[in-house]
Amino acid sequence: MKKLLRAILSLCLIAACIFGLLSVYGGFQDVLNIQDYKTADGDQAKEGIEMARDGLAQLMENETTYTEGVATYNDGLVQLADGRRQLAEGEAQLADGKQQIADNTDRYNEGKALLEQIDPIMPYVQQYIQWRDSGLASAPGFSTFQQWFVSVVAPVISSVGLEIPSDVSDFPGWFNAYVEDGHAQLKEYEDGLVQIAEGEVQLADGRAQLADGEKQLADGDAQLKVFEDGEAQIADGMNQLIEGMAADTRYRSGEVITKSLAERLGPDWQLYVLNEDGSRKQYRGVDFVNFENCVKLCDEGEKFLEESEANITAEMMKRIATMACMGIASVLGLIAGILGLIAAFSNKRKNGFGFGLWGTIISCAGIIVGLLTKWRDQAYQIRDAAGNYTYTYDAQVKAIIILACVLALFTLVSAIARKSAPKKVKGASKSADQIYASAVSDHSKDAEIARLREELADLRAKKPDTYKE
Repeated sequence: MKKLLRAILSLCLIAACIFGLLSVYGGFQDVLNIQDYKTADGDQAKEGIEMARDGLAQLMENETTYTEGVATYNDGLVQLADGRRQLAEGEAQLADGKQQIADNTDRYNEGKALLEQIDPIMPYVQQYIQWRDSGLASAPGFSTFQQWFVSVVAPVISSVGLEIPSDVSDFPGWFNAYVEDGHAQLKEYEDGLVQIAEGEVQLADGRAQLADGEKQLADGDAQLKVFEDGEAQIADGMNQLIEGMAADTRYRSGEVITKSLAERLGPDWQLYVLNEDGSRKQYRGVDFVNFENCVKLCDEGEKFLEESEANITAEMMKRIATMACMGIASVLGLIAGILGLIAAFSNKRKNGFGFGLWGTIISCAGIIVGLLTKWRDQAYQIRDAAGNYTYTYDAQVKAIIILACVLALFTLVSAIARKSAPKKVKGASKSADQIYASAVSDHSKDAEIARLREELADLRAKKPDTYKE
């Protein structure tokens, strides 16, 4: 029954050691996982900080150019709006002028045709004036100028549809005024046509200038957007750094071992420039980034990464120390278990006690290291491909405790079994012939010793000074 109990205990030790070795393997895999993703995240963060510094340097270098460009752009918007208003007014005036021309085209054509018909009357009017001014009493061949006018001129005037008012006493004066007024109206119409043509040219020039102004503003807007896009990228990068650099806290106690970036910056830190009333300063509706605060964020981010790397390395080394103890203890325990299993059925004194004792000592040393390093309160978890975090270190903690307990029990039982095992008797396993030969040999030796003693006694008798007792 005792042999069976020792065999079962040895098998339990072997199983505990195998579990310990598997836990060591899993623990080292966890360490590599944490080290890999933390290193990758840190490298990515460092690269982001470096890119942010380069972007900040460019933005700070071009800040004055940007603010001056915003002022120029706003002035251009005012000028463009004024130009559009003037162009709209010019187009309205041109449309009115065209409408007036269209409304007066028929009258112009009629007046022009009438004046063309009146032109043949002009020689009669001039003749009338010449005779009148020469002092003649009447027109040649007529008793009076009136008779001549009624007989010769009036029919011509009536033929063109011109009616002479009844109250006209000075026909030449009225006629010349009528013709001059007709030509003036025609000229006004023709001047309107010229003005419309000139207006078309001016509007075309205005549209071209307006288009050029719009292009310049578009180019200016594009240049300003480069700066504003840079601000937006910087703002996004800063927010990502703040979110990514969260505090490292111990798993159960919540003790902060690495302060978050937000805590390092403090509550007064602002990503954007604020006005006196606390509102965000804006240009063109875009929040203006506080570049000096961003530089401070980059500095604090680098300090965070340095401290976090130191904390990660420290914790991983503590884990490795504990798992190294568990690995060595598992190997020693495995040897002890195998020897104990053999001894259980052969009743040998060598039952793995020594290996078990050293395994117990080393596993207990691992537990002590774990307790001193708060192994039940580690900070870092493994991360899978999907980005999920899992705390797995409890498995190593349980494994080394189980291993130490099983080793201690095995060592205790092995010590008891070792004391109760029969000691090996010299010659107990010899055959009968060997025992006889040994006895004969021993008898021969006794005879030889007796002979030598006799010779020594004779020599002492002859030379007592030389051979003394």
